[in-house]
Amino acid sequence: MGESYAEFHVAPNGKRLQLLWPDTATIRRVGKKEVSLDELKVYEPIFDFAQWSEGQTWFICVSVPSSAFLPVGMSLKGRKWLASFSRYDYTSAGEPPVLSSTSPHAELSFHRQQEWTEVLFSEEIELVRTQ
Repeated sequence: MGESYAEFHVAPNGKRLQLLWPDTATIRRVGKKEVSLDELKVYEPIFDFAQWSEGQTWFICVSVPSSAFLPVGMSLKGRKWLASFSRYDYTSAGEPPVLSSTSPHAELSFHRQQEWTEVLFSEEIELVRTQ
């Protein structure tokens, strides 16, 4: 816990937000306005995504290259990372947001690393984009 991590957002309108958190203590510092979210933003795109909707259902597919986090030539194989894939659904009626997540969050906060899922990279996977 407390290690640096990346946070990636995609909104239904295609806007992206990328934040690199140096540690979990920074969450409190942002809450106290000691650190601005602007200081954590990464403006050069780190990840690719595709999104589409079918009726009222919104879909997204995201690809994050390992080179965004590891030096060139370093493998993911055998590494264990914590990950959480989450979505907040807000309403305009002022009701609390609904959190959907791959993690069993005990409260409405996806920053809770102790509840994230451990991911073990067992093979090198090469993704090829086709047109």
